[in-house]
Amino acid sequence: MGDVFIRWLNAPGGLPPAIIHADRFEVYSYDLPDGGRLGRHLAVAGPQWAPESDQFVGRLREAVGAWEGSVDRAVLVVLREVVGGLTLDEEVLASLSVVPDWLLEG
Repeated sequence: MGDVFIRWLNAPGGLPPAIIHADRFEVYSYDLPDGGRLGRHLAVAGPQWAPESDQFVGRLREAVGAWEGSVDRAVLVVLREVVGGLTLDEEVLASLSVVPDWLLEG
């Protein structure tokens, strides 16, 4: 999911987001104003492959629109709690060596 944050916080022609990785958390930040780059980047986002990605893009659109006219400078901050690691290659290979019982039936 972290790649979704990088993809949508990386507006073409703008600075990439600042990223901090820790044991359980990741922090992404994006400086505003950016000449409307992030807003235009998000405006062309079509339906995403997962509902969570659609929600993230929608919340980013709201956040980008909400600060305009309120303050001169802003920082958009996204905090992500990492709740689990990826499956290791060894674990995938081990799972492929086991034939489930239901495949052996009839």
